[in-house]
Amino acid sequence: MEAYQKTIINILKASIWRQKFRYDKNIIIEWPLLIKEAREHNISSLVYYSLDRRYLENINIDILEQWKKEIFIVNLIQRNNINNVLGIIDDLKKHGIEIIVLKGIVLREFYTRPEFRTMGDIDILIKRDDYDKVKSYLISIGYECIDEEKNEVHQGFTSKGRLEIEVHWNLINNKYFHGNIEEFEKNLWNNSIEININGVKARMLSFNDFFFHMCLHMAVHAKFSGFGLRQLYDLSVFIINRYNELDWDYLIKKSEQYKILKFTQGLILLCNKLFKIEVPSKILTNAINIKELDLLLENILISGVHGKKEEIEDFKALYRYGTNEYHIESNLLRIIKFLFPGKSEMMSRYSYAKRSYFLLPVAWMHRAFRGICVKYGVINIFRNSKKAMSLGKQRNKLIKSFEL
Repeated sequence: MEAYQKTIINILKASIWRQKFRYDKNIIIEWPLLIKEAREHNISSLVYYSLDRRYLENINIDILEQWKKEIFIVNLIQRNNINNVLGIIDDLKKHGIEIIVLKGIVLREFYTRPEFRTMGDIDILIKRDDYDKVKSYLISIGYECIDEEKNEVHQGFTSKGRLEIEVHWNLINNKYFHGNIEEFEKNLWNNSIEININGVKARMLSFNDFFFHMCLHMAVHAKFSGFGLRQLYDLSVFIINRYNELDWDYLIKKSEQYKILKFTQGLILLCNKLFKIEVPSKILTNAINIKELDLLLENILISGVHGKKEEIEDFKALYRYGTNEYHIESNLLRIIKFLFPGKSEMMSRYSYAKRSYFLLPVAWMHRAFRGICVKYGVINIFRNSKKAMSLGKQRNKLIKSFEL
């Protein structure tokens, strides 16, 4: 972990406990790197507003002004987005559709200021039979479907200038982890509780189900792409605010049942270690050693908020590394997939490949020529490939260490 990353973690710790971050002015902080890292994890507002104003004079004035401008715009957009989304939720309720709000829209209420919890989309859970009604309503107000039927548990809807809406009829895709998710989801609606968000009444998962869903969601992302500091911060503020309502015996049992116990314990241990979050002794374990905890933290830091921090789109086949159907198992297979992408990917990039399968080799050569001669060059292709393979190996190590 780099010095500026340690500083960010200390700033977040101060923020969680509603304190201002202060430091010895003789210490040199690499502000450009720190600000860039905050952007990568979507925590710029959290970091900026947790700094004691007297210490901002150490930041280059041009860098500081640009950073402040970005934060102001993001916060304004967040406030406008949430007001728009709450109007949509209220309308859907008036249409007789039951909704459970998920993740960020609930967690933002635990932040110092709600807009500090940035959201790239809004996640809602509905009953499967209500999907056609929800789809018709969203289309009627200007939303469009994203790759309909591509995902088995949710559907995304976008509208220019508005927050994307992700409509779930199930929470977790069974294919990403061990266990039968249907049993978990069976009682979600009965356990859900009513909340009030800016005057709009909605429902959220019970505190235990919400906590468990966060851990399941991070487990899925750890296997598929990664997750960042914001998600760890989410977990920490939720524990602080709902500690007494959480049934830790139930959570341990469920985590063990769905084979994410070690991973869940690792997350909680990190919250305890980094942010001094109080956790019950029963959740602490000697099964996770310092090296494994450092491995988890390292993966969080290199992932960024959506797991894309170190990724380059053209090299994504080399990142996939694991043991289930969503990962390529061997180095050789990953290299083959990188050099010769499947027909669906090639057809989406090179339209002429749709005419005939015989044009697929032409598209492969076209892609290679463009990558070598136009976009990257031989040396950068080698460097990026090596970096991608290394990142894939790192993720696979995490999957094995935490038995995911």
